[in-house]
Amino acid sequence: MRLTISNQTHDGLLCRFGSKKGGEHYLLVPSLSDSIPFSPKSTSLWFLGSSVAIKLTMAPGRKWERVTLQGDSPWIIYRNRLSRKHHVLVVLPYRDTSRFLASIPDSAPLSCLMLPGTHETMALYGWPISQCQYKSLDTQLHAGIRVTDIRLSIIDGRLIAYHGIFPEFTPFADILVTLHDFLTSPTTASETVVVSIKQEDWDTELFPQLVHDEIVASPGGLQMWFLENRIPNLGEVRGKAVMFSRFGSDGCANGIHPPIWPDSAKEGFDWECDGTLVRTHDW
Repeated sequence: MRLTISNQTHDGLLCRFGSKKGGEHYLLVPSLSDSIPFSPKSTSLWFLGSSVAIKLTMAPGRKWERVTLQGDSPWIIYRNRLSRKHHVLVVLPYRDTSRFLASIPDSAPLSCLMLPGTHETMALYGWPISQCQYKSLDTQLHAGIRVTDIRLSIIDGRLIAYHGIFPEFTPFADILVTLHDFLTSPTTASETVVVSIKQEDWDTELFPQLVHDEIVASPGGLQMWFLENRIPNLGEVRGKAVMFSRFGSDGCANGIHPPIWPDSAKEGFDWECDGTLVRTHDW
């Protein structure tokens, strides 16, 4: 049997099968994968590095799962069993996902960053037709989500989260409070969130006005938003939400605003944002 270990940390890791004190050692080079033999009788694997030893029981599951580590560890470990004779481990450095942008220079343009996002961020209801997420917006933000896909419809004069024709119930006002709390917290004020807003109904005159009015009335108001139609540097938008509007017309103060948006363009499409070429995939 073989075990492939992908060491995605910056440290050389020493591992050993069997007991903590006995057995053959293997040195795992940083940022590389190595495949080593192991016996089915070896039910544990010891990692020794950064003064930490971890006992890892080899589970028989056929899916990726995160390994529960005891105490403080500088790593996150995932495991999988690709086949009866081939196990895989991936060792990653631990990072605080709630504030991972804190270590990135202010001078970095957002276009140079890979920002995790969720499709239909507020589609929490309506399984199996309209539900796309099962974690709250606050949980998503603390998990590292930095691009949100907010879709709204006008219901009784207010903006409510919708997925197509299906209500998702969360008022836009509540979404704004969650964004404000996250972006103004002392522990996460280093972050920014790109907020894509898409209209799910047809009142194109009232919708932009309601978006504006509800933002003005929310905690932080317009001052918490980046509303220019250009790609900012990270330092400009720490502690702010970046408007990415899929509503309204060109020339409005709706933040980053693609002039075109072909429906379900599987091959993607190009557009310019103040001299920056942007390629978008909507599929």
